[in-house]
Formats: sequence, C-alpha cells, structure tokens
Amino acid sequence: MTEYRSDCHFIFISHSQEFIDSQSSAELLWLHDSDASKNEYNLEPATDTGLPKTLLAQLVGSQKPVLFCEGKPDSDDHNVYSSLYGKNYLVVPIGDHNDVIRYTKAVNKVKDSRLFKFSALGLIDGDSLINFTPDAGIYVLPYNEIEMLLVDPEVQKSVYVGTQASKDDKDLLENLVTTANRSIIQKVKDNKALIVNTAIKDNLDAHSATLRVVPKQMADSEFKFEDSIKATQENLINSAKEYRKKTTEYLDQAIQSEDIMKVLKVCNLKHQISGQLMQTMAEGNYVSFAETQIADNEDLQKYLREYIGLPAQN
Repeated sequence: MTEYRSDCHFIFISHSQEFIDSQSSAELLWLHDSDASKNEYNLEPATDTGLPKTLLAQLVGSQKPVLFCEGKPDSDDHNVYSSLYGKNYLVVPIGDHNDVIRYTKAVNKVKDSRLFKFSALGLIDGDSLINFTPDAGIYVLPYNEIEMLLVDPEVQKSVYVGTQASKDDKDLLENLVTTANRSIIQKVKDNKALIVNTAIKDNLDAHSATLRVVPKQMADSEFKFEDSIKATQENLINSAKEYRKKTTEYLDQAIQSEDIMKVLKVCNLKHQISGQLMQTMAEGNYVSFAETQIADNEDLQKYLREYIGLPAQN
C-alpha cells in the first residue's frame, strides 16, 4: 500500500509483532497514555535505546522485568526458562550470549525512563566459561548449556517417575539415575578431546571478538598492521594453551571424581547426551519428557531456580 502513495505519510496502530517487524523503514512511536474523550494521545519516540526496533516493540509496555536468554522462540532455552521464570519475568530469547549481554546492558541503561519501567537480567550458557567474570545483571548457567540442565539428576528422576518407575520406588529411581550418570561420564571420557577442543574454540571466539585496532593507532606513523596481527596471533595462541590446560584439568578431575554436576558444567556434547543417549535411557523422547516435567513439577522448578541462582523476584 505505502509504495503506491509515496507522497503520503501513513500512521499504523498495531499490537501485532509480525506487522511491526515488517515495517522496516517506519519510525516507531509509543502511545504511553491517552484520553479518547478529549482526543488526547501522548506519543513518544521509541528510539535511541540501543535495541533493535523489533525487540523494542516487544518490550515496550511490559509490566514485568525482562529475562534475556540465548536461543530462539520455542527453543529448549525458551521453553525451560519460561517454565521456571515466566510468572515473574518476560522471557525473551535473543540469539547468542553476546546479544544477551549487549541487550541486558541496553535495557538497564534506560530503565526508569518513561519507556521502560523495568530492569533486565541476562542468563547465558556456561559454554565452558569457567572463569567468566559476572557483569551487572548477567548470570551464567551452572551447566555448560541447556541440554545439560535437562539431564540434571533431579530432572532425570522426575522423567523416570513419569515413564519407568513409581515415585515411591526410590531404589529403582536411584539405579536408573546412577546408570544414566555413568553412561554420561563414559560418553564424556570417550569424547574428551572433542569437548576440550570445542571449549577452546568457544573461548577463542569470545576472546577474538574483543580484539580491535583502535582507530587512533592507525594515525601513528610507527603503526603497522603486520605487527598488530602478529601480536594478536601470539595472544590467541597463549590463550588457547592456557585454556586447554585449565579445561583439561577441570575435566579430568570431574571424570575421576565421577561428580556428575561438575561434568555437566563442562560437557558440550549437546544432543549426543540429551538426545541420543538419554532417549535410550528414557525409552522415548527424553527432551520432551524433561521439559514437560519442568513445566508441571513445582518442586523441580524450585530446585532448578535455587541451583541456577537468579535473584528472587517479588
């Protein structure tokens, strides 16, 4: 419609996220209050927040604080965190951990403005970030990723109660969990090189994203890109060596002690564990069973919230 009347300005009023997303060149305004009887409408530009327009449209008017997480709508992350925190937070999946960190900071920078009355938290996967330094409002999952949360022993028990055992048959439940945990640890032991190298790659990707040439350096007659590249290469090599040592030591200790929680903190095998291995153990779609139990079991929700450790929300 708009392309046929380029000589006109159009004003659209919509609650449809899809429609707002489709208007890529439109200016976004927020109607924060109105009095139709007096024909008074208070509009305010929803700009200069550091947030994409599509995300801004989703957040404006929320009465809840926002919890950014990794993933996409209907991903495992979104499903689980909505079950755990959906009553008190607007749970928004937003891509990777860099996006979560960036947008959490952006919302908190303008909170208490007319646009946002809420604060934001960000929850990112462990991703082998053993030495991650928590930033304001950013929390790290105490598992390597969401797939490892789904095989927490307490989640396993809840699944087995629904599929293979009675709640009162504690010995059978313990045997099922013990067998599964031993299989997980053996899978980790067999794939140690893959786990360590994947962890190093994740660390190098994160480290590389912070390496930049400061523009003012280029005005220096002594500055050479060749030297900068060489220094960066040496920095990355040293970082990889250090991270290999730390990750290997942590993984070896976790395997040797047979501490399943430590294993789940560093294991990055994703669907090899939650899908392939646990599907055999649960005799069905384990991930679906686990997410259903998390959605329905309040005791399990309480346990996971306490273990993850986000601040309590009134």
